[in-house]
Amino acid sequence: LGPYDLREFFNWILKMLVLPGAIAAAIIFFILFSFYNNIVTRTMSFILTYVTLVLGYISNREQIMGAYHHIIVGTELTRETCTLNDTGDPTLKIGFVGDIMMMGDFKLTFDPLIKSFFDGVHFIVGNLEGIISDQELSGAEQAHPNEILNRLYPLLSINAKWLLCVSNNHSIDFGNNKFIESIKNIQDHSDDQNRKNFNAIGRNDVPKAFLDDDFCLSTATNWSNQKVWECTSRFR
Repeated sequence: LGPYDLREFFNWILKMLVLPGAIAAAIIFFILFSFYNNIVTRTMSFILTYVTLVLGYISNREQIMGAYHHIIVGTELTRETCTLNDTGDPTLKIGFVGDIMMMGDFKLTFDPLIKSFFDGVHFIVGNLEGIISDQELSGAEQAHPNEILNRLYPLLSINAKWLLCVSNNHSIDFGNNKFIESIKNIQDHSDDQNRKNFNAIGRNDVPKAFLDDDFCLSTATNWSNQKVWECTSRFR
């Protein structure tokens, strides 16, 4: 079952396989029943028609909603504001990105609009899936070459820092020792001006970081591909 528990596994099967499979099976049986004209086949055909219409509606609705809410490619940055209360100028700005996955043969670059979006933040928090290593891969394991850190640098403003979350399901893909080596690679990395602007949070000994006197950031995960928890902070 991999990292999933039994309930998650069957939910995944239901969403990804059963729905389209049920539609296909209903259509096939409907065609087969059409060759026989009796009360049983007519009843079964009616039921299958109804089931197919319901399943088709569910499937098509997801497709339509996905197309309706698709992300529009823009040419300029639209700044959205959501201010709950008037606090004046913020003393601390934090930016968040999603999962940082392996790039493979691609080279990571940031559009100027993305850089503008993160302009002025003091910390950028990203979920580093896997480790920093030249380790050989197999299956769904995640490992990034050291070059990925250089590629992440351009998103930083002056004096800003990256906080890479290492509490995720891929952290221990290569075992505890490789995980510890990866932490050291992150912390020791410096740019061409010898600035060390990377740190890692989410391991057992450092599950949180105090960004200033008033703000504490904590990370944890309840998902590990290897079911190993000696190194990463676990959500309970």
